[in-house]
Amino acid sequence: MTQAKQQLTAILLITLLGFIGLAIPYPILAPMLLKSEAFSLHTHATRMIWYGALLAAYPIGQFLGSAILGDLSDHWGRRKILILSLLLTTIGYAISAIAVYQHYLGLFLFARLFTGLAEGNVAICRAAAADLSPKISKYTSFGLINAAGTCGFIIGPILAGVFSDKTIYLGFSYATPFFIALLLSLFTLIATYFFFTETFNPIKNKAHQAFSLFSLLITAMNNIIFTVRLQHIKWLLFSALLLMFSVDLTYQFAPLFLTAHWQMTSLAIAKTLFVLWVSIIIGEVWLVPLLAKRFNKYKLIFNSTIALSIFLILMIITTYLALLYAALFLLGLFIALSTTLATILISDAVNPHIQGRILGTFSSLRVLGDAIGAITGGLCAIFYPEAPLWLAVSMLIISLILLLVTKNKRKL
Repeated sequence: MTQAKQQLTAILLITLLGFIGLAIPYPILAPMLLKSEAFSLHTHATRMIWYGALLAAYPIGQFLGSAILGDLSDHWGRRKILILSLLLTTIGYAISAIAVYQHYLGLFLFARLFTGLAEGNVAICRAAAADLSPKISKYTSFGLINAAGTCGFIIGPILAGVFSDKTIYLGFSYATPFFIALLLSLFTLIATYFFFTETFNPIKNKAHQAFSLFSLLITAMNNIIFTVRLQHIKWLLFSALLLMFSVDLTYQFAPLFLTAHWQMTSLAIAKTLFVLWVSIIIGEVWLVPLLAKRFNKYKLIFNSTIALSIFLILMIITTYLALLYAALFLLGLFIALSTTLATILISDAVNPHIQGRILGTFSSLRVLGDAIGAITGGLCAIFYPEAPLWLAVSMLIISLILLLVTKNKRKL
C-alpha cells in the first residue's frame, strides 16, 4: 500500500468513527423517550423538547470543533490535532455510556456536546484528503469520505438497534451501544497514532496561543466571517448549507417519523434506514465518479436536488411499506450525488492553503444548522411528527433557488 493510500485509509477510519457516533442515537432516542418510562418524562411536549435537545447537542459541539480543529490543523498539522481529538472522543463515549446507564439525561446531554466537540475532526479528514490531491483525486477521496460517513450511518444505527434490544440478550440496554463506541474509539486512536503520517506542512509563521472557551468562540466567528465574505463562493456556500440542512433533518427525524407513523422499534428503524444508507454508499462509490467527470457539475447538483425533493415527499406521503423502501433507496442515491458535488464545488473554488479553514468552517456551519434544525424540528414535532420532514423539503426548494443565483453570479 502506498503512503497516500495508507493515509487515506486512516482518514476513512476516523470519518467512519465520527459518523458512527453521530448516528448511534438515531434509532435509540425516539423509542427511549417515547416508549420508555425510565427517564420520567411525563408529557409528549417534554419528550419532544428533550429529543430535539439531545439531537442538537452533538452538532453544537461539532460546530465549535470543526471550525477550531480545522484551523488548528492548518497551523499545527493534521496528525497532532487528530490524535488529540480522538482522545477526547474516547472520554466522551465513556461519559455517554455512564449517563444513559444511570438515566441521567442532563449528563447525557453534556456528553453529546463534549463528544461532538471532539468529533469536529471530520473537518480535518476532509482537509487531509484534499492534501493528497493529485496523488488521489478529490472525486475519489471525497466520495470515499462521504461513503465512510454513510457506513457510519449504517453501522451506528445497527449497533444501536442490536445492542439495545433486550429480546436478543437481557443484558443489553440503551447504554450498551455507547460502550461499543468507546472500544471503537480506542481502536481508532491507536491505529491513527501508529499508521497516520502528516499530510500537510503546517504554516510556521502563525503561533496559536493557549485557548479558552472565549477564544474558541472568537476564532470560530472569525473563520465564519472570513468564509462568508469570499464573494466567489458565498451563494454556493449558502445553497450547499441548505442542502446539507435538509439532508440532516431527514437523518435526524426519519426515526421519529418511523416510530410515530409506522410504530417501529429501534431494531426495525435500523433495518429500515439500512436501505437508505446502502443506497447512499452505492451513490458515492459508483454513481458520483461515474457522472461527475462526464457532466457539468452545476447541472448535476441542480437536477439531483430536484430528484431528492421528489423522493423525500414520496417517503412522507406513502402508506405502502414497499413504496417507502423504494423511496428511501432512490433518496439515498441523490443524497450521495448532491452532497458530494456540493463539497467538491466549494473545495475547487478555494486556495489549497486555506482548505482546512474553509472546509472546517463549512462543516462547522453545517453542524450548526443541524443543531438549529434539531431544536426547530423537535418543536415542530410536538404538533405533527412529519413536520420536520416537510421543513426539509422547503429547505431543498430554497437551495435550488440559490443554485440559480449561483449560476447567474458565477460561471461554474
